[in-house]
Amino acid sequence: MRHQREYPVDFVQNLDELIIQVKNNFCEAFNIMHRILTRMNFVEDMIMYSKFAIYLASLQEDLGEFRSAVQTLRAAIGKVVEYREERMKQTLDSRENPKTSMSITIDNKRIGDLETKI
Repeated sequence: MRHQREYPVDFVQNLDELIIQVKNNFCEAFNIMHRILTRMNFVEDMIMYSKFAIYLASLQEDLGEFRSAVQTLRAAIGKVVEYREERMKQTLDSRENPKTSMSITIDNKRIGDLETKI
C-alpha cells in the first residue's frame, strides 16, 4: 500500500504500529496459554499441544524473542517425553497386553521387580 500510494504514508505507518502492537499482545496471550498447558499434570491432546508450541515458538522468533522460542520448544519436548513415558507406563501395567509388558522399558522399578522374580 505504501509503494502504490493507495493510502497516505501516515495512515500506513499508524497501521503498521497497530499491527505490531496486536502481534505482541497476541504473542503474550499465546505465551500465557502455553504456560497453563505446560503446568497441567497431563495433557491429553498432545498433537494440539505440540502444534501450539511450534506456532508460539515461530511467532516468538518473528518478534526476535529467540530465548523464549527455545524455552517454549524445550518445554514442549519435555511434555512430549512425559506423555510418552506415561503412555508406556499405562501399557506396561496393563494385564490385557502381555507382549507389551515383556518389552524393554526404562521403568527401573518394573525392571527391578522382574529381576527379583527371576
